[in-house]
Amino acid sequence: MGLCRSARPAPADRQGGSVVNLTCRANEANQFFRWAAQSMADDVSGALRADATTKERQLYDAYLAARRHSSAPLVALDERTFIADELSSNIGLEHRTIWRTVRTLPSGSRIDLAPTLSAMVIRVDEHDPSAGAVLEITAESTTPPIPSPPPALTSENLMHRHLSPLEVAEYEVVKAAMTAADGNKTAAAAQLEISRGTLYQKLDKYRLLDH
Repeated sequence: MGLCRSARPAPADRQGGSVVNLTCRANEANQFFRWAAQSMADDVSGALRADATTKERQLYDAYLAARRHSSAPLVALDERTFIADELSSNIGLEHRTIWRTVRTLPSGSRIDLAPTLSAMVIRVDEHDPSAGAVLEITAESTTPPIPSPPPALTSENLMHRHLSPLEVAEYEVVKAAMTAADGNKTAAAAQLEISRGTLYQKLDKYRLLDH
């Protein structure tokens, strides 16, 4: 089993960082090795958490809370810190660009990250914009919406296509008169102040004889 530890400055904040490499031959791996590796990872995680500032812990706690309630890709960020899960880290998001967009937005706001990606903003502290935010990322569907079928054509619609605006208006008046007269042509002609013969001509023209 080999163990090596090296320190180097972290590029984001220039604080000291470390890398731990725990290895053994494959034929020597056993349950103890896996326990030791997990224990060391937990110790490192705890040490990093203890070394974090109050705001960093607050941001990380908000990220974990969002993770418990969502299976979507998540990003947590403030001006200096950017936390991404495995899914969101493959999207190629740019920390500073996103922070400039979300730093003053309230919870519930939505932002566009890419042509097919959007995110909902969850503020860490609504009263302190510098506390950062968690972004719940949603991939938009690229399937174009299915257009609604055009309305069914009726004989009335087809006829209107060949009428002038004045004829359409006359058609509506004649039809309304026949409806008001309950189909009585004499009463409809009297209402329109035309003869029964003229009414018959119009009913035939507008296909209303069976009205």
